[in-house]
Amino acid sequence: MSAFVAMYDFCISDPLTIDLEVFNFWLDGLSVEDAADQLLYLQESDDLLQRIDATRHDPQVHSREWQQLVTSDAGSQFRTFRMLKPYLDDPTRWADQRFRMPAVVRQRVLDAYYSFDDRLMREALGRKPTPKLRRALEAQCERLNISLTSCRRQADNLYRLYMAADEHEPHVAAAAMDERAAEDSFAELADSDIGGGHSSRTDGEGDAARGSGRSEASGAVPALLGAIQGGFMISERLAIRYARLLFLCAHQFETHVGQLQLLRLEQWESLAAVILCAWTAPGSGWDLNPQLTIGLREIKVHLLDQKVFSSMQSAAMSALGTSFIASPQISSRDGYGRRSSTPTNTKAIMTRVSARLHQLIKLLLELGGALSYAKELRDLFVDLMEVLEVLKQIGLSEAESQQLLDVISKVYVPIAQKQLHAKCWSRFLYGVRKCIALL
Repeated sequence: MSAFVAMYDFCISDPLTIDLEVFNFWLDGLSVEDAADQLLYLQESDDLLQRIDATRHDPQVHSREWQQLVTSDAGSQFRTFRMLKPYLDDPTRWADQRFRMPAVVRQRVLDAYYSFDDRLMREALGRKPTPKLRRALEAQCERLNISLTSCRRQADNLYRLYMAADEHEPHVAAAAMDERAAEDSFAELADSDIGGGHSSRTDGEGDAARGSGRSEASGAVPALLGAIQGGFMISERLAIRYARLLFLCAHQFETHVGQLQLLRLEQWESLAAVILCAWTAPGSGWDLNPQLTIGLREIKVHLLDQKVFSSMQSAAMSALGTSFIASPQISSRDGYGRRSSTPTNTKAIMTRVSARLHQLIKLLLELGGALSYAKELRDLFVDLMEVLEVLKQIGLSEAESQQLLDVISKVYVPIAQKQLHAKCWSRFLYGVRKCIALL
């Protein structure tokens, strides 16, 4: 019997009790005493005071004993959190740890640990997660009223998720879709309604995080979600948010110049959702679909032929005349935010479009060609703002701008050299239209 006992070690323990309120205080970098003070402030009520021995009558004794009890409990919780930290940093180790924790509680703890502040993540957008970025974010703590401990946790989490997604990124050659898959993918996204909502809380509860990811199923999101959820066991909603943010960081998009710096984090998440859906391929990680980028380069070369370009322009003007006449009443906000509900002057609009159409198509061609080059891709949203500015100069409403871009998308199909080119151009303009609507 003694030999049997010497051969095995036994550990029997009760499930861990996690107070998520105290856990959030720990995440924010509060000391045990400060956390206890916060709890006393939040929990001070008669029904809680009844937990102390009712035979004592001195209110000061009640207060002292209750404070000691709360402080002791907070200290115990903090010790537990420190023991759990290695497993929170690397959740794949949960299977090897000896702490018993219900799956539901573990999920809440992980989601809280990997939650982030929208304001801090907005500062990180478009910048590759590195120790240099961590130092830059630390410098913003006081301005954003975020504790240094919380800032470091969020920066380290972003770096860990970025490295995990980068390591799991599949090879493009193996992930590229064939022509039939591209057609099916575009048909799926054409019926999607991509958009984000408003979110001031960062635990995945915002509207931008509520989407199940169906609208991005045709793009690279499933592969990114697999890497994120497989390695960090966070909820799908939070993983979707991280997938979008990591995509923006990986390509180092310019997000802090001009009007772009005014966009909120949830707006950037929506823009990332559009691009991931429209311009990436399943299994491609965060790389753009190579078929799309190559096709757009070839389209740009094709339209260098002045005869072909003029033919496309003429077809667009003809189609626009029919389109605007068919919908003479516009009741929406124009490019400057003004609301219009008067009959549209079709002739005046056609004159302004005719004067700017050449410039608009050229901008779109330059934008499409730039998707192939990492350095030029960084200015994607700057280029989209230029397209939006041309639409504003024409004086089109939001609905009319969408009509114009839709016409430009369709008139190329009959003159395309290849069927794949027509699909690439339609796919590209689909993404442009959605982004313009969000900007």
